[in-house]
Amino acid sequence: MKKVVIIHNRLVIGGPAIAIAETIRQLHQRFSFYLIVGQPLKDERDASYLFENIPNLTIIRIASMQRMPSIWNDISAFRVLYKTIKKINPAVVHTHGTKPGLLGRIAASRLRVPVIIHTYHGHIFHSYFHPLLSKAIIKMERRLAKKSTWIIAISTFLQDEIVHRYSITPETKIKMIPLGLDLSAFSLDFQHKRNQFRKQYGVTENEVAIGIVGRITAIKQMSMFVEAIHQLQQTETYNRLKFFIIGDGEEKEKLMRLLDTYQIPFALGTNIPNGTKVIFTSWLLEMDVVMNGLDILALTSLNEGTPVSIIEAMAAQKPVVTTNAGSVQEIVKDKQNGLVSAIDDVPQFVQNLQQLILSPEHRKQMGALGKDMVLKICDPRIAAHHLGNLYEGD
Repeated sequence: MKKVVIIHNRLVIGGPAIAIAETIRQLHQRFSFYLIVGQPLKDERDASYLFENIPNLTIIRIASMQRMPSIWNDISAFRVLYKTIKKINPAVVHTHGTKPGLLGRIAASRLRVPVIIHTYHGHIFHSYFHPLLSKAIIKMERRLAKKSTWIIAISTFLQDEIVHRYSITPETKIKMIPLGLDLSAFSLDFQHKRNQFRKQYGVTENEVAIGIVGRITAIKQMSMFVEAIHQLQQTETYNRLKFFIIGDGEEKEKLMRLLDTYQIPFALGTNIPNGTKVIFTSWLLEMDVVMNGLDILALTSLNEGTPVSIIEAMAAQKPVVTTNAGSVQEIVKDKQNGLVSAIDDVPQFVQNLQQLILSPEHRKQMGALGKDMVLKICDPRIAAHHLGNLYEGD
């Protein structure tokens, strides 16, 4: 049985961890897996539960492999990573994320691992850093691509960006493999889950629940979501709206101050006073319950790969109001299964929200179309089949 080392930056709730867990679950009978992960941030939720009871899996944690750049931590992480890969002696090293892609591919290349694969779940070539640093990252990724047997993009948009816009690697070396996700839970017991969520957070059946999911960080631009809530304050429908911010991150305090400025009442957790309009839930594990409880999912990002929150919302037959960030438009077809605006067009974003707030029928129609689409795109068996072939060296 071939040994496969998968390196991921942090074992926390998010699309990459969910997809990696499903890959291992699908392929554990063919390969022996070693999952090497770094240290989570304080405001992140551990996702070890995703990997429970999977045979042929060993999880190895490297405390010095952290998200933030640090010369000493990164050198330490590389040394441990190098020794670990050498001891395992795998046939494949598969990296996910920028830092694992850097440290893991260099180590695997020096150790002459036969197959070296890197997956882009998105990229950090714009909107994350100063333009000069972004250029340096692009040059680094071009060099790392030469050390890779295969590069994987999770969408055709991302594939085009990597090959044509940023010239990271030639087309002959890249494969497009969408995320493989088990979405069955999102269509089971939907009414019970809806009632459970709305009862927990005090949402009546007459109210429209609008949620946004993810790390509360600059790239997610959640201040745009708060700005939209502020503009909706001026509408007649505002009294029957409830808003949810599901996640955590360094910009949480900033959002709270902005809500205070706009005099929008908010609460944390499940202790919710009367009149609360915005609820910060922090990280939640049962996303099938969340998505069935919401009526509309929002996304305001500046840059994205393929957001799992959108996929999960569609699996629960919920429409999406989103910015046209990254690969979003590959799964959100404007005016079909959701509504799309430019990343800086707050008035259009608000208009899109209001359109769905006012029309339960549109929400229902768009939700049905969304479910059909994501179940076809995100079939975990197809994704695992393609990845298995790459692991075998085909």
